[in-house]
Amino acid sequence: MKTINLRTYYYPRYTTDVFVEVSGEVAEALRLMCREDNNRRHRVLYHRAYYSLDREDGIEKAALYFVEKSPEEILMEQEERRFLLLLSHMDEALSSLIPVQERRVRDRPGNLKTQEPPMPGHDLYGLERHFPETRHMVILDILNSESPMGVPGERYRFFLSDEGYKNAKASEARGEIKIRSHAVLRPKKRGGRLPPAQEK
Repeated sequence: MKTINLRTYYYPRYTTDVFVEVSGEVAEALRLMCREDNNRRHRVLYHRAYYSLDREDGIEKAALYFVEKSPEEILMEQEERRFLLLLSHMDEALSSLIPVQERRVRDRPGNLKTQEPPMPGHDLYGLERHFPETRHMVILDILNSESPMGVPGERYRFFLSDEGYKNAKASEARGEIKIRSHAVLRPKKRGGRLPPAQEK
C-alpha cells in the first residue's frame, strides 16, 4: 500500500492535504495520469495553442459526435460512390454521341415496361405443375380470413389436382375466395421409346 495526497492530483476539488492509502497499481495510474496532463499543458504552452485550429473545419465536432458505422452502412456508401462514378462516366460517354443517339439512349429506360412482381402461390414453372395428379391451374383472390390459404386481398396461383379443384370450388361457394381464371392441364405423354426388354 502507498500513501498519496489527493490535493496533488485533484487540486481544485481538494484545497487541503488529504492523505489516503491506495494500492500500488492505483498510485502508479494516478502518477501517469498526472504526468500526461502536465505534458499536454506544456505542449499547449509551447505551441501557443490557446484555441483550436480545427474549429472552423468541424473536425473536433465530428470527433466528439462520431458514431461508428456498421458494415452494412459502409458497404452502402461504397456502392453509392460506385454508382455516382458510373453515372459520371455515362455522361461523358453520352456526350460523345450525336444528339439523336443521345436522346434515344436517354429515353430508352423510360420506355421499358416495369416488370410485375411474381404472383404468390405456385410458380409458373414450379414443380407443382409437373406432378402426375396436377390437372388444373387456377388464379384466385382471397376474399376473407376464413379462407384456408392466403391473405385477404391478395391474388394467388395454384396448380391443383381434381380433388384440390373441387375443394377450391367449394371454398368459392362459401364466399372465401373468387376464382379469376381456370385452365385444365392435359397430362403429358411419355416418350415413344420401348422398355429396355422390348428394344431390339
